[in-house]
Amino acid sequence: MFRIDHRTLQAHLSGDGGGPFTHFVDELIQLEAFMAGMPMDRFHRQLRVNIGDGGVDTSLEIPILDSSVGWFDAPTCWQYKAESTYDLKSLVPEIKREMRKSHATKLIQEGYAYRFCMLADIPDDKTQKVETEMLSVATEIWNKTGGSPKRPRLVDGADLQNWIELRPTAVLSLTGQTGEFLSLRSWVANTRDLTPDYVSSPAAAGMFERIRAHVNLQQTVSGSDVCLTISGLSGVGKTRFVAEALDSIEGAHALVVQTANDQQARELAARAAEDPRATLVLVADECSPASVRSLQGLAAASSDRIRIIAIEHFERLTSGGASQQETWLDKLPPETTNAILRTNFPEVPDETRKRIVVLSDGYIRFAALICRNASGLNLTDLTQTIHSVSQWVDHYLDDDVDCDLVGAIALFSRVGFRDEFRCELESLTELTSIPIREIERRVERIRNRTGFVTQQGQFWYVTPELIAPEMFRRGWKAFAENDLDGFVKRLPPAMLEQFKRRVEYYGGEEVAAQVAGYFRSVMDRLSIDDLFNADIVEFVVSIAKLDPSRHVRRVADLLESCSDEDIGRIGTSVGSGSWGPRRHLVWMFEKMALFPEFFRDAERSLFKLARYETEEHIGNNATKVWATLWQIHFSNTPLPFDKRLAVLRERFEDSISVEFCELAVDAMIGRTGGGPVPPPFYAGRSVPDVWSPESRDNERQCLRTAIHLSAELMKHKPQFSETILDVLLRNLLWLVDRDVVAVLKDSLSGLDLSSSQRLRIYNTLIENDRRYFSHADFEGTESVRVARDWIDSLRPTNFEEQLRSVCSSDIWGERFLPENEGKPGEINELVQFAVDNPDKLKASLGWLSTDEAIAARRFGVKLGQADTDLVFADAIVNSLTPDSSQEFVAGYLSSLVKHNSSLPTSLRDFVGNEFASSPRHAMGLVEVVGNKMDMFPKILAAIENDDLSSVDVVRLAYNFGGHPLPSEQSLQLLESIANDEARFDREANWTVRLIHHLIMANRHGETEQNIVASPEFRTVCRETLRRAVPQLDRHSVGEWCKIATKLIQAGDLECFELFEKALGAKYLTLCRKSLDSLEELAESYPVEVMDCFGSTLIGESGLYLRVHVCDSLLDALPKRVVLDWCDGKSAKELKMIARHMPPPYQGGTSMTVPELLDEFLRAHGTDEILAELHAGKNSSGVWNGPLSPQLRDEAERLVSLMEHPNRWIQRYAVLEREYLLDWAEREQLREANEAIEHRTK
Repeated sequence: MFRIDHRTLQAHLSGDGGGPFTHFVDELIQLEAFMAGMPMDRFHRQLRVNIGDGGVDTSLEIPILDSSVGWFDAPTCWQYKAESTYDLKSLVPEIKREMRKSHATKLIQEGYAYRFCMLADIPDDKTQKVETEMLSVATEIWNKTGGSPKRPRLVDGADLQNWIELRPTAVLSLTGQTGEFLSLRSWVANTRDLTPDYVSSPAAAGMFERIRAHVNLQQTVSGSDVCLTISGLSGVGKTRFVAEALDSIEGAHALVVQTANDQQARELAARAAEDPRATLVLVADECSPASVRSLQGLAAASSDRIRIIAIEHFERLTSGGASQQETWLDKLPPETTNAILRTNFPEVPDETRKRIVVLSDGYIRFAALICRNASGLNLTDLTQTIHSVSQWVDHYLDDDVDCDLVGAIALFSRVGFRDEFRCELESLTELTSIPIREIERRVERIRNRTGFVTQQGQFWYVTPELIAPEMFRRGWKAFAENDLDGFVKRLPPAMLEQFKRRVEYYGGEEVAAQVAGYFRSVMDRLSIDDLFNADIVEFVVSIAKLDPSRHVRRVADLLESCSDEDIGRIGTSVGSGSWGPRRHLVWMFEKMALFPEFFRDAERSLFKLARYETEEHIGNNATKVWATLWQIHFSNTPLPFDKRLAVLRERFEDSISVEFCELAVDAMIGRTGGGPVPPPFYAGRSVPDVWSPESRDNERQCLRTAIHLSAELMKHKPQFSETILDVLLRNLLWLVDRDVVAVLKDSLSGLDLSSSQRLRIYNTLIENDRRYFSHADFEGTESVRVARDWIDSLRPTNFEEQLRSVCSSDIWGERFLPENEGKPGEINELVQFAVDNPDKLKASLGWLSTDEAIAARRFGVKLGQADTDLVFADAIVNSLTPDSSQEFVAGYLSSLVKHNSSLPTSLRDFVGNEFASSPRHAMGLVEVVGNKMDMFPKILAAIENDDLSSVDVVRLAYNFGGHPLPSEQSLQLLESIANDEARFDREANWTVRLIHHLIMANRHGETEQNIVASPEFRTVCRETLRRAVPQLDRHSVGEWCKIATKLIQAGDLECFELFEKALGAKYLTLCRKSLDSLEELAESYPVEVMDCFGSTLIGESGLYLRVHVCDSLLDALPKRVVLDWCDGKSAKELKMIARHMPPPYQGGTSMTVPELLDEFLRAHGTDEILAELHAGKNSSGVWNGPLSPQLRDEAERLVSLMEHPNRWIQRYAVLEREYLLDWAEREQLREANEAIEHRTK
């Protein structure tokens, strides 16, 4: 969290007579005592370093046994030496003298362990010698009374630094401030700037004690109470109150960290929660409601070592409640205000002070500002003539521009001015027409002169609360009253929401009515055409979020009235990376579903948008969000499951498509993997918890309800019956796992199912039984017993049912495992029965050629093997219709082709007629018969007539009559497609795939070398690859590279020109895959590969190579080849190749420098070359796990290269190490943000 190196430690603690060092170590010891709950009266210290101490500066009466520091296993007495250097010869005698002093001797005899603490670092071997001498003195002292002493220890600077590592908040107590974090001491000093002397309020005494109790780490608090919230109006003294309460706790100073930056507070809490050593009290000042909730979630699991105090602005009240404990601080009563002013401003006369008390109305900061800023004025005269806040504002804001600026800021709760909130400052400058730099200058002046604007973290806001209504009134008149439409439309959504709340709080009835009327008129004028405009929709969404009860239904009604064509015109994006109107609507209704009162409006709007979906590429499009609403888990809504199903039932009564039926049933039945984490607040409201089942029984009841609804829909909505059954069977294993399969069985058994539906249920049960039910998780369970009983009740009892069951099963399922392993299975039994009873099979031949018989090809293959007498050939042909599936007959034919010299006339005529009438449709049969029917000339003719394309013939490469296509025919097929210019333009990618398949298929035959060795084939291939480059898609790029590689390996070195063309192409995937291929060729063709890569790199088309890194390619080449290429190249060209040099890498326990890099830098090293090497090294990388520690580790490994004999390697190591350490710091912040998101889920 906070770090300090030893040099800085010494700079802060040395000198000044040892005072800083003594104070700091005392604070560390006191912190250990406080964390252990030790009463502070057991801690004794010498407050003045220039007074004789008897050999002891500090002592602790009792041990701290659970301290992780390791110095406190007994009562301890400490002596300090603040020098940053040491001389061992003089150090040992000095320690002995201190130990023999009266007070030290007395405590050692009483059982105290002696600690000599010094700022200097001492090596371990010398420390052991010193501690040996210390032990001899302690033993000598003990020998006077008998017994053995506690072991004395030497605590040096390195030990102190390790101690600080365990208590990182102590760094702040030393430095005062790190970034936007303050130590308690620095923070308290800041709060005392206006009123140095604190006067407590009797009314707040209980809160004072509550804060003290909250930070007592010995007092257990629940995770929900880890964050104590102090709320109140601006200017009533919340910050000062908390600061004084913490300052009064002795021992806690080094534990407290304060920040007024929400983001920084969350990051620190995340880091502390992740580090089990970290202990702290975090004060988050000016904390937003969302941050309060985040902080609570982050620290909840670490409440034993982390406590948080969040100081909130008053608008916490209007943002909805949260579960953390909260304390409200009211305005100070007049008597307390008077006492504070009397104590801090005694020069102010009593009567004047009393008038100031009345004028300030309990806002102590305002009262103090009056007293402080009126120095040199006659306060009596001023307070007699100024009777209102308005007059007081006029007195201090006499510049009209300043007054307008404060008025503009007062229109909002707060205005962000930097980082991610800078857009609010930009809106402010647009509103006021004051340039940003001028606004910043004026705000700084107003802050220092009047205090009317306060800066906390990333925000400005008007303070004290007393003047906020007056400044709001002025801002309203100056910027909003006369042009409310123009004013509102300038505001980003967050500022619009703040403005609306300020109107409610300060505007009064007249302003509130005007603003409400304006918003109402905007919504009333809203038309369908407005929904096509992203800016209008974003504005409408902002208004709807201001008052959802009034406006959400209006937007939902408008969407409901849109036609499907209009819904389709509501776009996703508007260019330049901006989201379109559809995105804004989906986001709003997704969030509105988080509130029960808006669920129906959200559901109908999402459904309407989903019916004409245009965002298929987006994960949370309207369709998917709508489906999520019906999930049992992660539904993104607090509405209970049964109430949501009541809405879904109504939706089914209305018009709904089969697609949406499937989505809804799958959502309510299926397993849910996860979902988004809702925001803590939305539309100014606290978001309720998303509903989820309270128990496994509750989940089962939800599934029962969903199954009953599904069965009801199957019965009364027959158009959905098949789809719903598909969903139920798809989720069968999940339902078995959740012990509701009996409900499913009973529900489906009560329906009038068709025979095909019963077979689908049976097949699904059989598949799951063989694949899963025998596993330990399922075997022997009641659910599996029910499922197997169900299988028995559905088991087929005759040949036709058995045939349909087997042939409608998944072709790659467990049911065919015996056949896949070459063993007899169910198909063999059915085929044998069919051969013995041919009439039984002939009655089912028509069904075997339907789409329902998805495994019929398997049956056809086995039948063809067994039908040696061709009993079924004519019957199969006669059973086929123009609409028949060809899978069964293709399987049957494949066996006949394999085992017979010729085919039956009926089958030959059938295949010939099918090809003649529809070549494309018949290709599945042609592949099977191959040359048995002399089909190849007909295929070429069909290609020439444009009846077949490369897509249709690509499978011939692997299977033409059960064998790869022969070489001669392969060349003919390729030429028939590649030589047709018009066809090639249409089918370039499929032509590339055809070449790839032809080469790969021949690998499995006897002609592997023949096809690639053929000059004619290579020529056609090379020309085809050249022409295809501009048209390649992501599917064919890899095949293109493999073909070129194959041709080069066959001796066609002209193909290196193809790779040059590919490396220079604008298609990056082609470039990357070409580099992979060149790396594969590097060993056999090193010079050609280097020339190919190098010429492209330095040529006009080498842009991709010049901005990416190809070090693995150079690493694959011989060192001499690369260096020879570099000789004679210009400085510009050498910079280009430097980017790709292989960088140093971890080899064993040390860093290894590649020889190529070493020699290259010796010959050509310059600062520009190093910059390119660094850029290449860091252009890409893969990391697993938390990145920041890995970056630091890598940076430390580079230290070894700083002594490398090559001075350019040394300079590279320094440059790279600095870069990595800087990156590690940035990455640590990012990891903290991720931890915030994770811990607040």
